[in-house]
Amino acid sequence: MFSRRIEESRSPRALIALRASMAALLGAFFCLAAPELGAAPAQFARFCPTCNFHGVESFVNQTGLFVVHGSTVPFRGRPDGTNNPAIIELEPQLVVVAAERAKRALSQALRTTDDFQDKIHISVLDRAPVTQSIKVVSQIHPDGFIYKAGFPARIEGQQFAKGLMQVILLEYANRGGKRAAELPFWLVEGLTRQVLTAIEPAYVLNRNPMTIETVGYDRLGTTRSFLETNSVASIQDLSFPNLAGEESRARFEASAHLLVNRLLTLPNGPVLMSRFLRALPQTMNWQTAVFGVYKDHFDGPLSFEKWWMINWIEYRKRENAEYWPTALTLDRLDNLLLCSMEMRSGTNTIPSQRLITIQELLRTTDFSVQRELLGQKLQQMFFMTVNVPTGILPLWSAYQNTLESYLQRRSQLNYQPALKSEPEQRLQAVIKAATDALGELDFARGELKAGRSLVLPKHLVTQARR
Repeated sequence: MFSRRIEESRSPRALIALRASMAALLGAFFCLAAPELGAAPAQFARFCPTCNFHGVESFVNQTGLFVVHGSTVPFRGRPDGTNNPAIIELEPQLVVVAAERAKRALSQALRTTDDFQDKIHISVLDRAPVTQSIKVVSQIHPDGFIYKAGFPARIEGQQFAKGLMQVILLEYANRGGKRAAELPFWLVEGLTRQVLTAIEPAYVLNRNPMTIETVGYDRLGTTRSFLETNSVASIQDLSFPNLAGEESRARFEASAHLLVNRLLTLPNGPVLMSRFLRALPQTMNWQTAVFGVYKDHFDGPLSFEKWWMINWIEYRKRENAEYWPTALTLDRLDNLLLCSMEMRSGTNTIPSQRLITIQELLRTTDFSVQRELLGQKLQQMFFMTVNVPTGILPLWSAYQNTLESYLQRRSQLNYQPALKSEPEQRLQAVIKAATDALGELDFARGELKAGRSLVLPKHLVTQARR
């Protein structure tokens, strides 16, 4: 964890970022720019020919990459009526400082020079509501790109950081390109967290010094706290995220950060990440770019998923993960062994949701449905394995092995036309073998829930997986 104590500050602007929920990190973004970084605005104007703005304050950082437009009149109160401490108030001078520091932190993370080619124009929109989404536009010209981003003057701190990182990543990825890159959501989220945790406090140029106390430093602090009691999202879920609820969003954010962190810790990880970003404008989708750049580690969707699973297991081992209690583990297993299906009681009746066992699933549904649902179940069981206590692990692994064996044998039926038995007989034999095995495992699970010792049939005993 990471905490700060402010003992003296005469400038009210120095307190702006401290009202955010991530004050320790976003505060460094806004108002703790070191003198040697040259982060203070170098120019001031009231006209921007690119954006066709007249009569607004425009600030340009010393390197010339960022041009920030907005009002310098201090905000009074909260006209939007919210007291949410995560809401920060943007001023163009401080946005210039934040943008410059973010760019330098990204360059350090990728171990590249921070030379730029195109300009980024940022507008601080005084009349925009807090809930307005951030707008980022890439304009292609014969001599390069021009980027325009609009931020509400009152915005959640994390949203500001993500929007800022998105436009900086676009500028970096598109250097020398002929088309705009499409950045995957997980990359923007993961690199935002990675960069935020890399920015350490420093002094403010031309302002009274502030005493700052830092206790500990953890690059994966927030992410680690979430993953102590939750599993990570799969590559499929990261590629097509569901951000509908708070828990889903938190899981996506933590998983994206861990994925980016693991990619950066590979041999030559920063170099590979830099190549990946530069490859995005040259490919039609990010998957092609990532498989081409990281081909020595994974070269396709399945190997990428496997690599991610292995990294997750190793991460949990290093974190000395605590095992779930027996009752909780068996409850999780009960839920995994049930499937929610739409069932009709009659031909003309409206379908209703009903929970069925895996045995019912095998007997009553098409293999295409079974393959999708069982694949999801096996993926969830794999990620949960690290939390399964040793006493239940043989049962857990036996269920995994039984489901994997069924999917394998079922898939092979269509490729064995030379067998003497009829196709329907072979199908029923495969289904019966799987349902019988699941029945035996269900009996063993019932004995364990009743407080008796776990006894598995010899033919179902498999090597426990971790």
